[in-house]
Amino acid sequence: GPICADEIGVNLRPNSIVKYDFLGSWRSTIAEKIRVGFTTTNPKGFLLGFYSNISGEYLTLMVSNSGHLRVVFDFGFERQEIIFQGKHFA
Repeated sequence: GPICADEIGVNLRPNSIVKYDFLGSWRSTIAEKIRVGFTTTNPKGFLLGFYSNISGEYLTLMVSNSGHLRVVFDFGFERQEIIFQGKHFA
């Protein structure tokens, strides 16, 4: 929100996107904190993604076809994938 205390809600349709450009150099965004929450009507799909044009590092958060939370990321070392099977989101 305008003063970082207000929650902002949005209803996204397929192929919709919310884009946030971090201003300044990549070093100025190391401590950037963003909190997000999701409610979805689809039992699978892409939820959130971050990508650095500078370093090529990325993180994606999705609900897998099996209904579990899936995180895929590469922070400069190698691609990692974690599936959280403790909760089922479908």
